[in-house]
Amino acid sequence: MPTRRRICIVISVALAALASAEQRMSAQGALKIVVIEGEGAVNIIQQKTAVAPVIEVRDRNDQPVSGAIVKFAIQKGKASFDGARTLTVTTNAAGRATATGFTPIGSGALKIGATATFQGQTGAATIAQTTVMTTAAGGGLSPLAIAAIAGGSAAGAVLAKNAVASGRTFSGPIDGQIVMNIVTVSAAGSSASCASTLSIRGTVTIQLKEHGDGRVTGRLDSTAVEAEIGSSSCGFGTGNANLSGDIGGTAQNISFANQATSPSNLPLMVTITLAFAGALDNGVISGALTYGKVLSGQNGTGTATGSGTTTIPVTLR
Repeated sequence: MPTRRRICIVISVALAALASAEQRMSAQGALKIVVIEGEGAVNIIQQKTAVAPVIEVRDRNDQPVSGAIVKFAIQKGKASFDGARTLTVTTNAAGRATATGFTPIGSGALKIGATATFQGQTGAATIAQTTVMTTAAGGGLSPLAIAAIAGGSAAGAVLAKNAVASGRTFSGPIDGQIVMNIVTVSAAGSSASCASTLSIRGTVTIQLKEHGDGRVTGRLDSTAVEAEIGSSSCGFGTGNANLSGDIGGTAQNISFANQATSPSNLPLMVTITLAFAGALDNGVISGALTYGKVLSGQNGTGTATGSGTTTIPVTLR
């Protein structure tokens, strides 16, 4: 066989093997991770508020993958998952996995890695957050604090350099439900439990300012009423579910977190937390409110403890 022909055959075989290897590598890395919650979030240690990362695993056809193994890992910064630096979760029917037990334990920048595997395929993503020790006076992060976090320099200089490009008000309805599970222990030691479903209905308003460097600042105000649905031995009745505070992030990662606790002189302490994660697109803010309620103390018949949490989709125009 002529030397030139042998060389051509060898090159053809090598190219075929390379193409086959590339196809195998492409199939193995075909998973896509979409960050649903947590990117760009600001965690507040004093208020014990943290935005746990939520990701969705998709295949090469952009369809959710259930049963994928997801590993979350703290790559940079001070945080843990119930005391551990890593957490392994299996995606649900919607292809989603949540980093449960996520707890920031020190201020500064955070990087959380997420890797997914399914039937030999892999995918990876990195989620960036910021943790601060405390809020500004009045609750929530002040625009100056948010500017300092986002810009990495003196807050006054950042605000002076980057003028506000626009300011708009968005509003939309809140319509959801929360289930409160309560356990009461009497002075004699006997215990009783009850569950109560509360409707949460009202309005959420965001005053949003977009800055020239891509940041957004502003304020979120929620005005809602809780009302017990159906019969229950808990006897919640009606009450307010109102929280307000400053927002921050970017147009694609608008975040908010705040907490309110009833006065300490009351026999029954109630703590309400509210977090928002959403994005601005074509003049509409779409996202979700995460509402939580924890109570403990004396309720007249004994010592009561209970909690509940819910996520409510909202659209603001």
